[in-house]
Amino acid sequence: MSTLFLKGAWPTGDATLLASGLYSRDLMISQDSPERLTNAWKSLRYDPRQALAGCVVAGGAVTTNGDIISSAKNYFAYDTLKKLECQCNSQRAACSCQKHHRSGTADHFEGTDQMGAYVNEAFAYEPDIQTSLWGNGYSRLYRIKQVVDPTGLFIVRRGVGSED
Repeated sequence: MSTLFLKGAWPTGDATLLASGLYSRDLMISQDSPERLTNAWKSLRYDPRQALAGCVVAGGAVTTNGDIISSAKNYFAYDTLKKLECQCNSQRAACSCQKHHRSGTADHFEGTDQMGAYVNEAFAYEPDIQTSLWGNGYSRLYRIKQVVDPTGLFIVRRGVGSED
């Protein structure tokens, strides 16, 4: 892009779209988990300039306090053991990566009603993003938004209240 506007420019980075999927503790400790996850992750299609990163994200206070804290946080997060991130440099690449990620891993293993995406690395074009990000907590967030912003002044393209 910079070469179109600035002749001789030396681009130092790319725009990046992020996608993520969460995997439950039950899935990760199941007997056939290593083989299933390896086969699914090997089938992901991505460009050489894209990155896939897996992180162990569970335990500690988040898991311990999952049943105690009253929060609109997606309950999936309390059961997450592993997170896979896909960093893509174009919308088309991100859509492709997320499509294969979803069909090959999260949806196939546990379904979107069981596990979701992490909000900080959510895929902007993910279908049913409200369920994936906030799960059962979405209705609570929506009610809060209606109280704080009854006229709908503050909007986002795809988020709390975007269906209005």
